[in-house]
Amino acid sequence: MFGPVKLRVTAAGHAGQPSGTIMSFRRANATIFGGPSEYQAAACGGRIAKGTMGLAHKTLACGTLVRVSYGQRSIVLPVIDRGPYRGGYTWDVTYDAAKYLRMNGSAVIGYLVSGRDGT
Repeated sequence: MFGPVKLRVTAAGHAGQPSGTIMSFRRANATIFGGPSEYQAAACGGRIAKGTMGLAHKTLACGTLVRVSYGQRSIVLPVIDRGPYRGGYTWDVTYDAAKYLRMNGSAVIGYLVSGRDGT
């Protein structure tokens, strides 16, 4: 099962019943595209420029929201472009999104397709 999962955890000998939610992600290889000084057209419209937060996928619809996790950081990003076209990779993450996630080059990320952005 992937997505948010509610858990109830109790410690032996304790009266309280704390609960929490964990998030279960799929794993995939990702690369980084669009450098800090690059300015390029996006397949879903608009331009990828400094500050653009998004990702590319070969088949998901433009605007699909994807929660991406790397290390201790997680962010929801929209699909804004097509790719990657490098063998063995599922996602291209924009330079600024990768910077936020603290990715350094290609990496194995966690992902969870969350829905649409309403556009």
